Amino acid sequence: MISNTTPNKPTVLWRAFISCIAIMLSFCVMPVLPAFAVQSSVNGGHAVLLGNTTKTMATSGYSALSTDTAPPAAPTGLAATAGEGQITVSWKANTENDLWGYRIYRTTTNDATQAFKLANLLQDNLSYIDRDVSAGTTYYYWVSAYDTTDNEGAMTGPVSAAEKPPILFNDVPASHWANAYIAKLFSKGIISGYSDGSFSPAASVTRAEFAKMVCFAMDYMLDDPAKASFSDVPYDNWAYRYIETAKSRGVITGYTDGTFGPNKKITRAEITKVIAEVLGLSPGTSSLKDINKNWASDYITACVKAGIVSGYADGTFRPANTATRAEAVKIIARLVGE
Repeated sequence: MISNTTPNKPTVLWRAFISCIAIMLSFCVMPVLPAFAVQSSVNGGHAVLLGNTTKTMATSGYSALSTDTAPPAAPTGLAATAGEGQITVSWKANTENDLWGYRIYRTTTNDATQAFKLANLLQDNLSYIDRDVSAGTTYYYWVSAYDTTDNEGAMTGPVSAAEKPPILFNDVPASHWANAYIAKLFSKGIISGYSDGSFSPAASVTRAEFAKMVCFAMDYMLDDPAKASFSDVPYDNWAYRYIETAKSRGVITGYTDGTFGPNKKITRAEITKVIAEVLGLSPGTSSLKDINKNWASDYITACVKAGIVSGYADGTFRPANTATRAEAVKIIARLVGE
C-alpha cells in the first residue's frame, strides 16, 4: 500500500545527507591526478602520469598501460657534428612503451663524472643543437633516456666535436696547431697581426712584444712615468709604456748595464721567468734533461708544474731557444686560462 503520508522534515534531511555521502564516496575511488601530471596524445585519450602507472583517460575510463619499473636502455647511434657556430648531437629512438624523453650531458673533458646536464627533451626529439660553444674547444656529449616515472637509464657516449675557429690570418690555416690559440687571443684583443693580413706564427718574438702581450693578457693599467727605467727604451719608443708597466709589476727586469734589449728575441727560459713572476708560481720537479744547470730551472719547473709549458718529444726544453709567435701565443693563452 502506498502511503499518502508526507515524510517528515528530519527524514528528508537524512536522505539528502546519505545521498551526499554516496556521491563523495564515488569520487574517492577514482584516481587522483598529481599536480605534475603531464598530458600527451595516446590512443585518442591523454596519457597521464600516475605514480608508477601510466593511465589513459578516455570516455571508457582509466586503464593501465604500463607498470614497468626497469629504466630505459642507453640510446644508440650517438653522433655529434660541428658547423656554423654550433654542434648538433643526434641519436636513435628508444622503443620502450613508457619512454618519456632524453637527457643531454656535456663537458670539455672525456670524463662523464664531470659532465653537466644541458637539457631534458621529450621522446619525439632525437637531436639537440648546442649553440653555447667556443671555436677550437672540443666538447664531449652523453645522452640518457628516462621514463614516465623519471627513472633514468645509463648514459651512452661520449661523442665529441669541435667548432673550427675562423681563419683570421692568411698564413695561419685552420689546420695550424696554434690556430685556436691565435683566434682566442685575437678575439680578446691581446694580439694582432700585420697590415698585410699575416701573423707570422713562425717568426721570433722580441722582448718588447712579449711585454705588450703580458700587459694585455693581465689587463694592466698602463704606466706612463716621466723618467725611463732603461737606457735603450726612451719615452718615444712604441713599447715604452708596456715595458715600464711590466717592470713596475715586477714581472720583467733588465740587464746589469741598465738596458732592456727591447728588440732582442726572447728565449724560452726568459718567458718562463716572466710567467712565473706574473702568477707567483713556486718551483716544481721535472724530468726535462737539459734544465738542471740552467739559470731559469726553477722558473721552468714552476711553469711545467702549472701546465703552462712543456718540453719536446725528446725530453728536452731547449731553454736558450728563441720562442716563436705561435709558441708565445699558446703560453699566453694558458696564462689567461684558455
